[in-house]
Amino acid sequence: MLSLALLAFSSLISNSLASARCKTTPSDANWPSPQDWQALNVSIGGALIKTSPPGSACYPGNPFDSHAPCNVTQENWTSYDFHAERPESVDYPLFANNTCIPPGQTGYVNGSACTIGALPAYVVNATDGHSVALAMGWAAERNIRIVVKGTGHEYNGR
Repeated sequence: MLSLALLAFSSLISNSLASARCKTTPSDANWPSPQDWQALNVSIGGALIKTSPPGSACYPGNPFDSHAPCNVTQENWTSYDFHAERPESVDYPLFANNTCIPPGQTGYVNGSACTIGALPAYVVNATDGHSVALAMGWAAERNIRIVVKGTGHEYNGR
C-alpha cells in the first residue's frame, strides 16, 4: 500500500512540475473580468468581497473606499479583533508587505501610497462548504492563488 501511495505521489509531482506556471494576477490579460467576478458572487450567494484595505480611509481620496473611518482604523489598528472582523485584512501587515498602513502606525513610510500589495484582490467570506467548494473550483479553473484566512493561530502570527 505504501508503494502505491508513493508512486501516485511521485506521479502527481512530475505532472505538477510539467504543467507548473505562475498564478494569474490582476495585471494579467486573462484575469477574470468584473462580470466573471459578479457571476462567481451570484453562485456563492453574495459572499464575494472586493478588497478594501481598512487603512485606505487614511489616504487622500480613500483609494479603495474603505468603510472604516480613518480615526477608527488608527485607534484599532493594533487590535486583533479589528482585523479579524474584516475578511480582507490581516493582523500583521508585515505578511502583506506592509501595504496601506495608516499614518503613525508601525511600518508606515511617510509619503507611501495605499496599494493592495500582497492582500488578495477579492475575498470569499464563505460560511458553508458548498461556497468554499464553488469558489475553490472557480479559482483553480482560472489559475488564481487561493489563500485561506481562518480564526486559528500559529506562533508566527499569520
